[in-house]
Amino acid sequence: MTQYEAIFIRRSVREYDPAPLTIARLAKIQSVLDNVKQLPGPTARFEIVNADKLKGAAAPHAILVHCEDTDAAWFNAGYSLQAVDLYLQAEGLGSIWMGMAKPIYPSLDYRILLAFGQTNVPIRTEADFKRKDIT
Repeated sequence: MTQYEAIFIRRSVREYDPAPLTIARLAKIQSVLDNVKQLPGPTARFEIVNADKLKGAAAPHAILVHCEDTDAAWFNAGYSLQAVDLYLQAEGLGSIWMGMAKPIYPSLDYRILLAFGQTNVPIRTEADFKRKDIT
């Protein structure tokens, strides 16, 4: 599945297989994070952590977002991480944005996290929801 196709079937997932992903798969995700397009201006930094470094997240892994506390930095972080979220969905992984979950020892520039992992939640179909017509 492509990232474009993932836009139409993406869903937030709250149920995860607790088994961690393989090191190779996490390395591939880290590579995507390292190369994700960011907008000009303040950039964001992304860090993959395991569940034992988090409180309030049920997924086995999370991507922590670090950036300045400015509108431009937040916008850039969201823009970049949404592309990574679509990548995760296209790879068959579940994910959910979590504003309330936090790292156990957050840094001063920590902003938000995207929890992710393997899941058995089925991919959304067009029959699961109805979109309004463009017209």
